[in-house]
Amino acid sequence: MALGLRVLTLQTGQSLRQKLALTDKELAVLVGGLAQKQLFELQNSDNDTEIGSDTGSESAQRLLDEFVDSDIDTDLGELNLGTLVESDHAKRLIASPVAVCTIDHLMQASECKRGGRYIVPMLRLFSSDVIFDEPDDFDQNDLPALSRLVHLAGMFGSRVMLSSATLPPDLVAGLFKAYQSGRMIYNANFGKPTPKVVCAWFDENVSKAVQVADDFDAYHEQFIRGRVKHLNDNAVRHWGEILLIDEMDNEDDDEFYKDMAGVLFDKAKALHDLHHTQIHGKTVSIGLIRMANINPLIGIAKAMHETGDMAGFDGCQFYLACYHARQVLILRNQLEVRLDKLLNRHDPKALANNPDIIDNLAKHPDKTHHIFMVLATPVAEVGRDHDYDWAMIEPSSMRSIIQTAGRVWRHRTDKVAFAPNIAIWNKNIRALKDKDIAFCRPGFESERFPLATHQVSKLIKQADYERISSVARISKSATPEPKKNLADLEHAVMQDLMNNDDINVVNAYYEPDTANRLHVHLSCLTPFRQSQKQTDFIVNPLDNTLNISSYDSVEMHGVANAKTTHEIIPKAITCQNPNLDTWLTANLSDELAKLREYYPDTSVNTLIIRFCVLTIRDDYHNGYYFDERFGVYER
Repeated sequence: MALGLRVLTLQTGQSLRQKLALTDKELAVLVGGLAQKQLFELQNSDNDTEIGSDTGSESAQRLLDEFVDSDIDTDLGELNLGTLVESDHAKRLIASPVAVCTIDHLMQASECKRGGRYIVPMLRLFSSDVIFDEPDDFDQNDLPALSRLVHLAGMFGSRVMLSSATLPPDLVAGLFKAYQSGRMIYNANFGKPTPKVVCAWFDENVSKAVQVADDFDAYHEQFIRGRVKHLNDNAVRHWGEILLIDEMDNEDDDEFYKDMAGVLFDKAKALHDLHHTQIHGKTVSIGLIRMANINPLIGIAKAMHETGDMAGFDGCQFYLACYHARQVLILRNQLEVRLDKLLNRHDPKALANNPDIIDNLAKHPDKTHHIFMVLATPVAEVGRDHDYDWAMIEPSSMRSIIQTAGRVWRHRTDKVAFAPNIAIWNKNIRALKDKDIAFCRPGFESERFPLATHQVSKLIKQADYERISSVARISKSATPEPKKNLADLEHAVMQDLMNNDDINVVNAYYEPDTANRLHVHLSCLTPFRQSQKQTDFIVNPLDNTLNISSYDSVEMHGVANAKTTHEIIPKAITCQNPNLDTWLTANLSDELAKLREYYPDTSVNTLIIRFCVLTIRDDYHNGYYFDERFGVYER
């Protein structure tokens, strides 16, 4: 099973062991990053959860630069692989009946350009069927590499399952073509006839299996029609409305974000009034404000905390947590741990006993309405099993709206919406700042695929936002207008990339009249998860100060003697709004002290290097500020 996120991989491995009663002799878990694994263990220490031991020898690192949790004892000599694969960890991964891993590891089977890192994932792929979880969550730039991996699975005779509720039809069709062409090579090698690929579709209602030659699209469309009918027959649970945000001061960022903060406060109160819980005579709700990018997120958070005029909010106390990737690893982890507990709403009474709620109610006994807000980037959309009472969405794509809506009432499946519980901004930040291309980074709009307008009220049909479901994502319009409709734009981009009748960077790899399997040209053109150069920084909280140094300086001089960087400077954001508290924050020194208790045999310097790390992209040259409560933000 291949997943996109480390934390989700660890959670899935844990869940499979519990629900299927699998031992570590039967299931291996493979993730990158030892620190992530150790924090996951610490998070689940009360439940006696353990994912495994430390990583192994240098030989393991050469073939397998990952963490493997498995206790299989196998003799690969019987398969004549004992000399080829010397690492015990690699052997366990190959021999485990079930392996749960991040997809980055499997990608080496098709994407490795030199060296031997393809060996272990290729051997695993030779001997396994593969489940790709949420493949539509990958960035569109990563889909060519995914297509190459699926093609390789077909060449090896493996079976492939795509697991997602929001698969666009052209993505499915494109991956089927990649697999089918690989399967044809597999059959030819074994002297078998050209295959009809057995395909099956599953949801909570029906399942269907057929042998498919060249009529895959017809079978898939037939299944989707039934799926759409089922979704439309269900009661409305995610009712969206358009939040009109049109005229803002584009010249002055401070005024721009101040105006935005006022709009969000007003809408948060309105949604709270409609969707709250009574706790000890107070009204309580937890809402998600989804934003596309970190810098505007911090801009709005600062404006909210600096607002002095809160007229009209008598009896209200707001609380704000900032959730994004530009944060020290241990601080982000503690935030996620607390969110996981808060937003587990299977037990309706759990919220009333959570200290992150009760302590704040006691702190403001004179306030009647307590509105808790999580201001988050797309990290909140996937990988976290969270249940919010309401949401506001800065739209990037139809997919972002559907994914965020899925975090509202996620656990309370009996709830039906009788009033809007989701507010979709009429324009996103880039559109408000008059950018020519607005629904991008993330999003599907580009110079090649531009939109005629950036007003969401004109880009999404009323029926689609008043009943938010996966329908717009899994089915295509009979009369598409990709310049005038957000969902049609996404389908047009996906068709152009994954299901194009002409040769492109995807199908050029597997078309029979090309030879692109023999070289790495396409892998160089379309690498998996291509990222800009990043720099790691270490935050040392000892001596009651925050000393931030580059990882290279720490590696050269040690934690105590590392040179303080000038690229990231500690600077606290002013919080003067009496009606707004910071929420779910932590002190880095306190979190480090907890780690020292949990790992008493590990030196404090090692803990700092491993867990007090910040990763920043190198594309901004004016420097950053750092606040423990909010993370890193641009100067």
